Amino acid sequence: MRFTTTSTHVVCLTMEIVGAMAAVIFDYCLTIPQEVQLIWGRKWDVVRVTYTLARHVTLMGTAMTTYAAVTNRSNDTSCVTFNNVSYGLHMTSIIAAEGLLIFRTYAFWHENKKLLKWLLVLAAFSILGAVGVSKVVNTFLLTNPPGTDPTGCVFGSGKGSSIQYGFLINYELVLMILTIYKRFSFYKHVRTPLVTTVYRDGIIYMTCIIMVSFTNIVVALVVPVRF
Repeated sequence: MRFTTTSTHVVCLTMEIVGAMAAVIFDYCLTIPQEVQLIWGRKWDVVRVTYTLARHVTLMGTAMTTYAAVTNRSNDTSCVTFNNVSYGLHMTSIIAAEGLLIFRTYAFWHENKKLLKWLLVLAAFSILGAVGVSKVVNTFLLTNPPGTDPTGCVFGSGKGSSIQYGFLINYELVLMILTIYKRFSFYKHVRTPLVTTVYRDGIIYMTCIIMVSFTNIVVALVVPVRF
């Protein structure tokens, strides 16, 4: 079966999106027993609310992205509301995931209130910067020229999205540096399973986020727009 160049791009993109959705569902299913054991039955404090948002909103946002990628919306008059909801879900899931890392770092630093306030202020500036700067880039540098798709039904993203991943990487580096510093300055001779797990898993997780975010930046800036 032969495809035109455009059709090949669409097929590749669709396969990537569906694959990502499958990975999210697979991970979700693998961790259900741990969720039942460790989360269910806990009181609804800020940590559980943050976890619930990171856990379930991610599924909703990924499902909406997958739907937008695999369906033909060319006959729809407007997809702006759908896109705004999808974007909001993705932003919520990212912020919630970062919130869990903030709580982890906060606990690792013996619940230092000043550190928590500093991290929250930095997070707020990072969110505002990521959203604001990317919109400016997309609007004034014409990476997504206004009027090209007034309905919002063409699936795609502008190069301004690389700005958002840049802010995310910077914040992850701050959390990673704080974790590494505390590990070797205070817990240097501690070998308890809890400290080892918090440190090791945190560093692995943040390293993965940084690597994937860097890949997204490269893709947004280098790969042709048709992809």
